[in-house]
Amino acid sequence: MAAVGATTVLSFASVADYFPKELAGRATAALNVFHIGGAFLLQNLIGIIVNLWPGEGIQGPILAYQVAFGVDLAFQLAACIWFMWPRAEGEMSGSVRPFSVEAIAVKVHPLRA
Repeated sequence: MAAVGATTVLSFASVADYFPKELAGRATAALNVFHIGGAFLLQNLIGIIVNLWPGEGIQGPILAYQVAFGVDLAFQLAACIWFMWPRAEGEMSGSVRPFSVEAIAVKVHPLRA
């Protein structure tokens, strides 16, 4: 829990880098929706996987929980690999982030760019 509990807090810090101050509240609210929605979907997926095995009394068998948490771990590893995958050299060079102040200024005042 300690290893992954701070990741949601770190995501709020990265939102401040991608959006201008005028949009920070909306971006943070959208990030909250994704955090809560993602937690709901993940818990629901774990419940669906556990219910695939016939229950032993109140709770499912240990194998069901091992498989469910293994699927969760596989999603986390896939996300980690995706975030750490090197980007192409020319992909970000010379380009402006789509929601940066510079990009918004170009859209509003094209002659200033």
